[in-house]
Amino acid sequence: MTHDVVSALQSRIDPSDLRGMFPGAAADSIRQMVAEFLRTLDISQLSNEQRKAVCDSIKHFYDQFIRPIDLPYVPNVVEAMVDDWIWMSVESLIHRYIPHS
Repeated sequence: MTHDVVSALQSRIDPSDLRGMFPGAAADSIRQMVAEFLRTLDISQLSNEQRKAVCDSIKHFYDQFIRPIDLPYVPNVVEAMVDDWIWMSVESLIHRYIPHS
């Protein structure tokens, strides 16, 4: 499932398009892309294991393709914290679409 989710997310956003964006704008673009992807799923038809796999796959995509991007305007010393902040905002969005069971 990870491969399918990652492929679907990659088709919605080119991480290189995020280069040069202010962190808030990048976070907004990422959340919008994830929301668009989640709206394509029929969550009610997914088992708890499949729901967890979707969440884990989105995290994998973020860690592999988004997190490595150097954020402009953010000093290296705090970039990991900003990356974590962006992930937490995405994770919060995911949990609105895929509630904990």
